[in-house]
Amino acid sequence: MLNASDLDRIAIDVDVLEIVPESVARNHTVLPLSWDETTIHLVIPSDTPGRTDELLTTLRFILDRKLTFDVAERSILETTVDLHYSACGSVIQNCPRTFLFRCNKRWVDLDRTSDSQLRHCGKCDTNVRLCKIGDELDAAVARGECVAYYDRSEAFLGIICDD
Repeated sequence: MLNASDLDRIAIDVDVLEIVPESVARNHTVLPLSWDETTIHLVIPSDTPGRTDELLTTLRFILDRKLTFDVAERSILETTVDLHYSACGSVIQNCPRTFLFRCNKRWVDLDRTSDSQLRHCGKCDTNVRLCKIGDELDAAVARGECVAYYDRSEAFLGIICDD
């Protein structure tokens, strides 16, 4: 069974996040990791004993591919699915409190660190913290951190840098 640190270390193929629709990943609490022409490798929740075959049959039908899988605790998996799908199709913008330019990088393009909520941008040599809108974002900006955030209403990931 995979734990949170295992999931943090796994490099997820960004293309597979486009093959497995977000609604499918969230509704079934599955995280796609990799794929080839015929097979998708997923992480599924560990609390589906007796229903694993049913889940895999449903997913094979929806995704029209063979499946291989690992398992992880549902709560860890929900958090990881949320992180990857929120950040996946995003565009990063950089700014001192206002967006000055569009960067062609996305959260998933930034270098991983030991903290799943922190990545490093080699282009500007800055650590970037992933935050949710609200108090978490405000606190990080107040600390002077460069932050990435996902705003579903705007459908982009932005970076705010206080210079």
